[in-house]
Amino acid sequence: MDKEEIAWHIARIRHEYQALRLNNRQAELLLAFQQIEIDEEADSGTFWESISAEVNFLTTILKKDQLNRLKKFHFESQLNQIEQLKNEDQQFLALLKFETDNLAYVTETILPTLKNNPLLYRNHSEPVQTKLGSVRLEYEQQLKIVEKDLIRFHSRHSLTYQPNKLKADLTRHKVNFILPNSRFLSRKDQVLQEAIEALKIDLSGYIEEVYSSIKFVLSEWEAVQSGLLATYYSKAEPPSSIYISQATESEIRHEKEVMMLLLLPEGYLSSPFNNSPIS
Repeated sequence: MDKEEIAWHIARIRHEYQALRLNNRQAELLLAFQQIEIDEEADSGTFWESISAEVNFLTTILKKDQLNRLKKFHFESQLNQIEQLKNEDQQFLALLKFETDNLAYVTETILPTLKNNPLLYRNHSEPVQTKLGSVRLEYEQQLKIVEKDLIRFHSRHSLTYQPNKLKADLTRHKVNFILPNSRFLSRKDQVLQEAIEALKIDLSGYIEEVYSSIKFVLSEWEAVQSGLLATYYSKAEPPSSIYISQATESEIRHEKEVMMLLLLPEGYLSSPFNNSPIS
């Protein structure tokens, strides 16, 4: 930054932190501290972590009378953030309703169709069964990791002030326990990807059979999702988490093939945080 930019930022900081009555030198030091956080990509942290770090830094540059004001300033900043989180969470009510209705359709319409599909109970050769077992186990483990990460991320960023958002995220994730999603299988795991590609070749005919037997259900599901979007977001932009994917033809084919390989009719995968994926 040039001198004019620095002077502008110092004035901005003195205005934003006017309750602390910072002098120019203190504002300059705080600006430098904030710039370090940006340079180190500290934005991946949370508001709560950032404000705690900032308070710890401020205690090293403030005078005694300023330190007395810091506690109140910090408390008010937290209250403002909590209020913002609560207001934002009200906007997630529509998303929660969308995800709840979507999951209901999957469990009440698609799941019974899958459980009654004899193709999914077909026995394969021992080498194929071994590969299927390893890929399915990896998928189950990844789903559990992702679910735990969802809860951890929410707890770090929102604490307990956005219950609607957390419920919506977990409800959406439950669908993945019923209809497998290939994005949870790492493309960087070469051994895993080689096993998947081998299965796609060995079971190409089987994959097409299974897909043909349930594609009408999946097509109807897409129509239902579009209807739900129209219902809950008729006057507002839907969040990016429920946009229809603009995938390429090869990506769509890969997703379809992996889903057919991982469909599990006997009980399906259960979430470690729920008694069953459809609870």
